[in-house]
Amino acid sequence: MKKKIFAMCLVIMIMFGFLQETVCAEEASSEEQGEGYHFLDLQLPEPDGNSEEYGVRANGANLPEKYDARSIVGFLPEVRNQGNYDTCWAFAALASAEASLIKQGYAASTLDLSEYQLAYFFYHHVTDPLGNTEGDATNALTTNFANQGGNSLFTMWALAGWQGPALEEVLPYSTLDTQARLGSEYAYQKDYAHLQNAYLLNTTDFENIKKMIMEHGAVNIGYRNSSVYSNEENHAYYNPTTDQGSGHAVTIVGWDDTFSKNNFNQAPPEDGAWLIRNSWGTDKGEGGYFWLSYYNTFVKNEKIGYVFDFAPVGQYDYNYQYDGSNGSSSVTIPNGGMAANVFQTFTTKGYCQSLSAVSIGLYSANVDYTVSIYMDPQSNDPTSGQLLCSQTGRTEYTGYYTIPLEKEVTLIPGHTFSIVYTLSKDSGDGIKVFVDKSSQNQNWISFVSQTSAGQSYVTTESGWYDLNKLQVCARIKAFSKKKDCLHAQTETKVTPADASLGQEGTIQVQCADCTEILSNISISAPDQVILENAAYLCDGTVKEPLIRVLDKAGTTVSPSDYTVTWQGDRKNPGTHYALLTFRGNYKGTMTASFTIGLDRVKKLKNSSLGTRSIKMKWNPVNGAAGYQIYRYDSNKKRYVKIKTLSSKTTSYQDKSLKSAKSYKYKIRAYRTTGTGTVYGDYSEVLFTATKPTQ
Repeated sequence: MKKKIFAMCLVIMIMFGFLQETVCAEEASSEEQGEGYHFLDLQLPEPDGNSEEYGVRANGANLPEKYDARSIVGFLPEVRNQGNYDTCWAFAALASAEASLIKQGYAASTLDLSEYQLAYFFYHHVTDPLGNTEGDATNALTTNFANQGGNSLFTMWALAGWQGPALEEVLPYSTLDTQARLGSEYAYQKDYAHLQNAYLLNTTDFENIKKMIMEHGAVNIGYRNSSVYSNEENHAYYNPTTDQGSGHAVTIVGWDDTFSKNNFNQAPPEDGAWLIRNSWGTDKGEGGYFWLSYYNTFVKNEKIGYVFDFAPVGQYDYNYQYDGSNGSSSVTIPNGGMAANVFQTFTTKGYCQSLSAVSIGLYSANVDYTVSIYMDPQSNDPTSGQLLCSQTGRTEYTGYYTIPLEKEVTLIPGHTFSIVYTLSKDSGDGIKVFVDKSSQNQNWISFVSQTSAGQSYVTTESGWYDLNKLQVCARIKAFSKKKDCLHAQTETKVTPADASLGQEGTIQVQCADCTEILSNISISAPDQVILENAAYLCDGTVKEPLIRVLDKAGTTVSPSDYTVTWQGDRKNPGTHYALLTFRGNYKGTMTASFTIGLDRVKKLKNSSLGTRSIKMKWNPVNGAAGYQIYRYDSNKKRYVKIKTLSSKTTSYQDKSLKSAKSYKYKIRAYRTTGTGTVYGDYSEVLFTATKPTQ
């Protein structure tokens, strides 16, 4: 399968004058190699210092004829062994990371970083701790992650996102399981170091490669490996072809300008070789190392060497980023144009944040930049906010740059800030900025980049353009550190106690800058409504008992914290309700009820007596709708209701009785309400008798 490069040119229509600005995104693609390294048909925009086919042989004044990192005591760690997995790309990247950290004095030669962690989370993306890369992914298309392979450019973006590297002891390579599902805590929480800068070098520039080895300890390259071209006796390799062999990633850790061309199976044009640190264990080559001719055709394949500059974790606490997948595309902006990302400040309880550094990925080399930070920019204009700081600089190589700010900026939770780069170069060409976008790279890998409006912008000839319209985002990041907060501004937040649910409330005093809780006072929930009088007898007047509310602690709730709404006329018999609606430090409702009853029928007495009848009378009862007459039944041995009368009648004649017989009566008043019938107490018993016939 031939190598291909896919170019996607997306045209932005500018409304005024019908002008067009073309923004091109270049996507590199490769064929599957088998040993683990996929070459990208990606050409650096400008060769560094040389246009000849094989590069510069002359050394600078400070570069020795030979350099062997193995001769430096306590520098290089032990050579690793990738085993049967196609993970050379991960081993080469972490060999560079180890060399960088040891070279700068951050670690000893015993440092061992986890290739398992890098390889796994390269293909199993976890949303970053700030939640800005949700939905992004890098997916293997044909096989498991350990045999899928990779390359240094894609690995660079994974490391820039802080998904590792971790120490070997966190996820030992010996435990690698292609069926395992690792916990998300291994993605970010176990980091040992973070990528600060990465430079892409033209491998034909020998002098520059040597300089970088001296400064950073190692340079990553890919080459085609075939046993046909390996000289086992001299541990030397020279492959004059461009297509034979499997892709393999290694690191250059030294050189020898005098290494004879006769040490190879086939003599290259001249003497000279790179000292290569391999990942096939110490049994291969010179204890795991071999010599690669300066003129090996790896310079004709990808022509790119990668320099990774690392620092231990702790320099910065938070990474603001939108570019969560690992593909490499770019957009072109006019010379002197701008690129920007807008972020919302993450809330850190107990701390403020200071913006300490920013970063950018540039496909163009030798770019002059001015980076500016704005607070609360308006929509669609990243430069419209308050300018907080600005500084200038220059990049030399294609790559990824972390730029510490000369003036740190305090970030306020809940507010937005923009990172704006103004980019220019000596030539009049447009400037290419690396972006993240969804794409598929041939048949071995795909990338998913989820973007939203208002996150990432570039300028065209007509102004700012939201890259979300192209479904891409600029590889611009921001790094902040925690710092102690002075709690100069506070906010009081009341969570009302809920009377309806009986839930406690709080009065919370919080720092407006860092959101630390400075005090938290509990509000006891209303628990009991007490009425001064809960039962009345109807006397024709409106009743309104005094109300007192107690909370769960037994403390009286102020009447100003609730209103009372009475229901019903509150003068007739029945149950009457008060609705208490709480306010202020309370919410919800409670109800209280009281009853108005009917009085007892009084002064029940005889009105007249006959031989067959008894007439009785009584005093009227306030609020009664009627009266019920009961007579004692000696057979049933209980009182039986014999008559129901309206309230208009206060007398009753019981007829058809037996003469000269005694009877017992009692009466009660009643009233029917919407919720039932209210009865008054029974009157005193009336003992009486009919007259005899003689």
